[in-house]
Amino acid sequence: MTLNDLAFHAATFGGCGSFKKIAELGYDSEEQFLEKTAGQKKAKWSYYDDGRKVMTIDKTNGESGWDCKFIVKDGWVATLNYGLLELQMQERKNKKANIADNNYDHYDDDDSFYYDDDVPTEDYGHDDYNDDYGWWR
Repeated sequence: MTLNDLAFHAATFGGCGSFKKIAELGYDSEEQFLEKTAGQKKAKWSYYDDGRKVMTIDKTNGESGWDCKFIVKDGWVATLNYGLLELQMQERKNKKANIADNNYDHYDDDDSFYYDDDVPTEDYGHDDYNDDYGWWR
């Protein structure tokens, strides 16, 4: 993986990734960043053949999965925030469920929107949207 690949990967990580130079984060060197981050997060770095150093942080609240992932290469760090990504996905899921629930709350009370031009003697099923149900309604 090249630095360009890593930057692109972080940029397209659902808006939950960042890519910065280690010096911009206030560290003097890559080694200092690796040591300090490992100490703060109580995790170890793993090393890949292409020179990447990767640390994956488990969820801090005890749930399964990852909270965060740091990928370091040539003085740059990509931060992938899985916790934030999951939160965004849950918010989208809740929003879609809320929209779906609201679509059918009172669909038979709006005659002008759901107009049904059947005759009064027609058999009424669940898809009949108008208010001419008759005496049993």
